[in-house]
Amino acid sequence: MKRLVICCALMILAATQAQADGPFYSGKTLLHPLVNASPQVEGKLAFLRESGEVIGRYEVKYDAGEHLVKDLDGFDNAHIDAVFYADLTGKGDSTLVMFSEQGQTRVRAYLWDPTSDSLRYMPAAQRLLDSLTLGRGMRTALEIKNAIYELLPFDYSRTYASTDIAAFDQLNHSAGEVVAVFDKEGQALETNASGRHLIKKTFLQRDGRWLTARYVRADEQDYRFVLQQIAWEREPKTLEGLLDGDSVKFVISGSRGLIHERGEYRLGKRVGIWMHAEEDGRFRSRGEYVEGRPEGLWTVQGAEGQYQNGLREGVWRKPMPDGARWEGSYKLNRLEGPARVFNREGQLQLEEHYVAGVKEGLLKRYNDAGKLVLQEEYKANLLHGRQLTYADDGSFIRKDISYREGRKHGPFRSNYSANLPENIGNYRHNELFGRLQQYVAEGYMYSDSNYCQRLQGTYATRYHCGEWTEYRAEGEVRSRVLYVNGDAQVGVYYYEDGTLKEQRKEVDGALEVQTYHPNGQLNCSKQLAPAGFEDVDNKRLAYYNITSDEVGDSRCYYPSGQLQWEMLTENGQRSCRRSFDENGKQTSPGPEGCKKPEVPKRTFYFE
Repeated sequence: MKRLVICCALMILAATQAQADGPFYSGKTLLHPLVNASPQVEGKLAFLRESGEVIGRYEVKYDAGEHLVKDLDGFDNAHIDAVFYADLTGKGDSTLVMFSEQGQTRVRAYLWDPTSDSLRYMPAAQRLLDSLTLGRGMRTALEIKNAIYELLPFDYSRTYASTDIAAFDQLNHSAGEVVAVFDKEGQALETNASGRHLIKKTFLQRDGRWLTARYVRADEQDYRFVLQQIAWEREPKTLEGLLDGDSVKFVISGSRGLIHERGEYRLGKRVGIWMHAEEDGRFRSRGEYVEGRPEGLWTVQGAEGQYQNGLREGVWRKPMPDGARWEGSYKLNRLEGPARVFNREGQLQLEEHYVAGVKEGLLKRYNDAGKLVLQEEYKANLLHGRQLTYADDGSFIRKDISYREGRKHGPFRSNYSANLPENIGNYRHNELFGRLQQYVAEGYMYSDSNYCQRLQGTYATRYHCGEWTEYRAEGEVRSRVLYVNGDAQVGVYYYEDGTLKEQRKEVDGALEVQTYHPNGQLNCSKQLAPAGFEDVDNKRLAYYNITSDEVGDSRCYYPSGQLQWEMLTENGQRSCRRSFDENGKQTSPGPEGCKKPEVPKRTFYFE
């Protein structure tokens, strides 16, 4: 029977906006009663005759009221016997169409694909469905559904890559005999026991070997099984099986089963040419096994070299996408000595050193002109020592950073040029620590600051401490502030023209903070009580922060000098805030005056 090929283009060929004057099957002869297209979607499936051929067509309805009409498949001149639903994937019922022609029953399965809002033909299920119908005359939908229910719960939505081994590719996974069942730990179970993780089935016997397929649970939440391996085994009832002959392992990637590795075993040992792939199907390695060990020339992740007695030995080379190449030497399967990268012209780009597979000593990187642009020191695979980054022309050190066991620790410096610094400072525990001097490209220092640290185990958090000074281009001070515990204490700030912007100073055991308008007029004045005390350089110093209480009188002024608001302290009590307009008229509070402060209620407990 000729059938329409279900591909993406044909699946949406008839997808059209439904007309408002009636459903797509209106006024047409139905070859089968209307049914739901799928349990997962709202919309009807109809079978119509067009141009002498039976066509399955369905609609997809959306919440917004829109609905599309799509082609399901073509069935030539067949008679549509039934449409029913069965779980072939473990993720919900699929739509099965049973049809007959010349006395022969056939069934096709379609899976709802939410990514395309379409019913997708399931080629992986066809061999199963053919085995239930072909050569058996007419069968009922109930018989087919019951037969599916009795089978191993296999996920028939997956399609598996061809192995190019006829006996493997022609397997009907619904057939065969279950010979062993194992749990996740590899312990044998009864055939229908709960906790099944691995199931082994045999299909053929030849020369004391059985063609065996292994199936594993797709995941912990899915009771369906997927194909893991097809191989010839001499002891299929055991977990290992004593493989002897061709073997192919699969890995599931999306809706496909990709070949993960393929080759040949001889009495449990790998022999001959083997191919391995990544989990996404990309090539990983190819080479020969001798008595179960890699031997001779191999290609591994693009690198080519020799194996001796199962271990990498000697020089290995790897071409890179941009025409460059990598080369390094192995000893007992581990990198040993220098490893280098050359560009397409053969110019050295990178040189690093290994001891027993561990990066040790100097790493050097060069640009295409042959100039050294990076030099690093390593110990036990970690940066340890100086990391020097050079200018592109190699004329000066752009950055000089010290490391200890992979973390920044010690002095560092960055430069604009050979004689013009950018930053000079220190790291400790991967964070700035101590004095930090910062310069602009014009050559003057714009910041001279200090950092302290709080340690939690081996991790540090930094905070402002000590004196911080910022400068303008002329070398004049923009600000000079003393920090304690990350908070500004005493200090001064200036506007760009040099006029005073803010002044913070200690007066009679409190911090007096005064800010100024650009015209020099006092803006605001307040006093803060200490938040606590800190020992700094063997001195007991008060410190102030956001939790400090305001004490004394607080006032703010307009740029004209007119009082804007004030809050006074009388007998240790803060008065309410009085506000004034620019003409000196009081705007709050009103005639009622200030409310008396409420005395907080206290609760007394008695025993």
